[in-house]
Amino acid sequence: MELVSFQTSVAMLASGSYPGASDPAALLGDSGTARSHLLYGLGMVACEHGSAVRDVTCGGLVNELAESAEDRTRGNRNCALFIIDPHNPFRTLEIRAEAELTADPEKTTVRKFAKIYSIDESMLVDPTEDRYTVTYRPRRLVANPPAHT
Repeated sequence: MELVSFQTSVAMLASGSYPGASDPAALLGDSGTARSHLLYGLGMVACEHGSAVRDVTCGGLVNELAESAEDRTRGNRNCALFIIDPHNPFRTLEIRAEAELTADPEKTTVRKFAKIYSIDESMLVDPTEDRYTVTYRPRRLVANPPAHT
């Protein structure tokens, strides 16, 4: 996958010439910066150009992993996290890992995060939702640029 600037990526997506049919489009940024609106608009343009578009949230991906864990025949626990520094798009970290999913019916993990970030717990804890904790067991780390030793 080629790393291009934000402006180039948006221009390519908007023109329908995004290179890889299976390459994901993800926008990172602070709350309220219209990431979702921009992705929906770009998704509509991609549909108009004949591409299949799938919209999934981070929570949706975790739920898919949970469903996969319940059905061991489909359960591929290998995953890769690709993190881009929002201040320097050429500074990245790739983590290849095995994901372990643990049910969290007491919502212990989300409550811990609410406390750490001083957020009202009721904003994060929905009693009708099933919660899971994902633990990543790294197998390989690739940092760019490489750290100096």
